[in-house]
Amino acid sequence: ANPSSDAEKESLLQKSEMLIQKLNVTSSRFSDLKDDLSSEVETDLGDANRLIEEIGRLNAEVARAEASNAGQALDLRDQRQARLAALSEFIQIDVSNIKGSGGQVSVSVSTINGSFKLVEQGRSMQISFDDSIPGAPKFSIKSSGEQILIKGGSMHGALKARDEGIQDYIGSLDRLASELVVQVNGLYNTGTAPGNTNFFTDTGDAAQKTAAGISLDATLSTTTLRTTNDGAQEQGDNTLVLAIAELDNAEFTGLGERSFSSYYRATVSDLAQNVATVESRLEDEGIVFNLLKEQQDSVSGVSIDEEMTDMMKFQRAFEATARHIKAIDEMLDVIINRLI
Repeated sequence: ANPSSDAEKESLLQKSEMLIQKLNVTSSRFSDLKDDLSSEVETDLGDANRLIEEIGRLNAEVARAEASNAGQALDLRDQRQARLAALSEFIQIDVSNIKGSGGQVSVSVSTINGSFKLVEQGRSMQISFDDSIPGAPKFSIKSSGEQILIKGGSMHGALKARDEGIQDYIGSLDRLASELVVQVNGLYNTGTAPGNTNFFTDTGDAAQKTAAGISLDATLSTTTLRTTNDGAQEQGDNTLVLAIAELDNAEFTGLGERSFSSYYRATVSDLAQNVATVESRLEDEGIVFNLLKEQQDSVSGVSIDEEMTDMMKFQRAFEATARHIKAIDEMLDVIINRLI
């Protein structure tokens, strides 16, 4: 409305900087989250390798302890079971008993060629992780290099969230930033000098058209900001400003035939819906997990009713034994002290 006002030009530049900052910060937070998930996978892998080694060691100790008495190494078996349960939280594993091995088990994982035994009796194999190719993490056996297919577990979930979910939202922000740069600059730099400069930085570097790299042109200020591309640069001419403003209602092929605002709202709405879906599924899976845990405890856990019955039985046996010993003492007392 007042194209010659420096105050309005300064307001425009400040709002543009705010928009750029929000895109930069949001992209940076997504990138930080990706880095955190990568670090989490590295940590989990270290813990998984430690558990694999401990399971192999416990296998050997169980075999030695049960060499003469099968099923006697209950404490060692419990320790091994706890390690197996912890390992299954990191990666999906298949556990099977080894016949004639003195109570030992094998632990297998899926590979591109079938399966591989990470633990076989007292032997254990370590897993390596190669994350050098973006979006293509690779797990393999350290000794042989055979590639492992990580299915299920926290490591699989973290990588899926990093390379699919988060990366998709970074891509959405990048498409928004790119279209913004292309469309605004396409109007702003059309003309002859001084009407051939950019509003957003664009030197040909693709990174400048991403949410992380978008920025205002370095030459832009209240004195250089133009409201028209007309060579005469009439102070009252705001045709360029109006043309840029009309972009708000335009729909763009690069955004799926949507406007800037509708595309951004759709991205935020999609994120909210996915979060709600995950939370709902997490609640459902929690119910299933608790049900399976109860079934496991009913088979391998301690039965309170059974333990109370045993305690009463042993208590009555102790009382009977005590009475028997007391009767013997009384008989000996009569024989020794009263009959002599």
